[in-house]
Amino acid sequence: MTLQVDSLNQTLLKIWTIINLMASLLHLQKCNALQRVMDIQATTIQAITLQACGLNVLDVQAHV
Repeated sequence: MTLQVDSLNQTLLKIWTIINLMASLLHLQKCNALQRVMDIQATTIQAITLQACGLNVLDVQAHV
């Protein structure tokens, strides 16, 4: 009986570890997606700011 309980505990621990790893990966994907959205927003804000100053994004990039 003790061997069965130990085996079950080991199996549950492995399952728990896999679930935690999957949760960590999903969190990283969410963070990466959020970072991409923030990068796009920052680029858009920069383009709007340049445009408001009468500058074209492509012109500015050509000089950088």
